[in-house]
Amino acid sequence: MNVSDHHPIQMTFVLDFSNATLKQRKSSNSTPKIKWDKMDMDLYKAMVDTSSKVIVEKLSNNQIGLEKSIRTTCEVMANSAIKCSSIKSLYNAKPKLKGYVPDLLQIGLLTTIFKNKGSKNDAGNYRGKTVQPVVSKVIDTVLKNRTQPSVKSVQHKYQRGFTSGSGPMNSALPVEEVVP
Repeated sequence: MNVSDHHPIQMTFVLDFSNATLKQRKSSNSTPKIKWDKMDMDLYKAMVDTSSKVIVEKLSNNQIGLEKSIRTTCEVMANSAIKCSSIKSLYNAKPKLKGYVPDLLQIGLLTTIFKNKGSKNDAGNYRGKTVQPVVSKVIDTVLKNRTQPSVKSVQHKYQRGFTSGSGPMNSALPVEEVVP
């Protein structure tokens, strides 16, 4: 019987794992985490109920075996949960804004720079630096010149990071004055 929090339906099966191999018992596919509190439970229950009736009918008519019926039930429950929930992908490396970026701006030359520690013969003592084409540098400069006035108007007077004409020593002085 399964009435736990993460699978909120009740099912009963009589199981016999004598024919299942150890490899079949230990095999598991990783699935994304289901947010059960944000799921359409009525739709989930309806999908599982309709599929389970078909599985039980095939099982009673000996059209499928017990192991296949269990596997099919698990697949139905997992697929129904995925269809009924709002799953966000765990890998969020895709840009949120869709737009066209020309191939010219996507090209860069990767150069290696020595980290000034360790042996120069060891590849781990180098870091990669991508040199972009001149076109992207021009676009960066234009965007910086357009956004700099609006950033400076809302920037706190003690904030000095990435501000033109100020270095780390300028930010050290206010910190020294504030800290007793």
